[in-house]
Amino acid sequence: VLIFPGSVWATKRWTEEGFVNAGKALQKKGFRIILMGAGGEEALAEKIAKQIPEAVSLAGKTSIFESAQLIARARLVLGNDSASTHLAAVCETPLIAVFGPTILEFGYRPWSAESFVVQMTELACRPCGKHGHRECPIGSHVCMKGIPAEAVLETAGFILR
Repeated sequence: VLIFPGSVWATKRWTEEGFVNAGKALQKKGFRIILMGAGGEEALAEKIAKQIPEAVSLAGKTSIFESAQLIARARLVLGNDSASTHLAAVCETPLIAVFGPTILEFGYRPWSAESFVVQMTELACRPCGKHGHRECPIGSHVCMKGIPAEAVLETAGFILR
């Protein structure tokens, strides 16, 4: 399972705790966890990897081509509404994209039959922008903080059955 916790847009990042809890649960089910990401996301990926037994981080250590090769061989990609999930869709790898400030109706989504989105749909503040923001406009970031790891794991269980 490849986990991509980063995003260019800070408000599109799911919580570190969410990624850690999901990674630990998937690791306990026998999956190898690899943290991935672009240059500049190494610290975030390392911080999460250190909290998941036997996880490793390759963030900033692979080219886009090398990342695509790893994605194509993965059982699952877990990431935010970011380039990584779109790359997984192109590779036709099963993926879970955690959506927060943006909505599917904008059309920015990973387009593949193996794409699944986890999001909070009943928030009056969503969407807050076309691409997200550097900071939550209302200061709560509830659209991402309110998504529990259990919601992601339920979807992962469906995919990995």
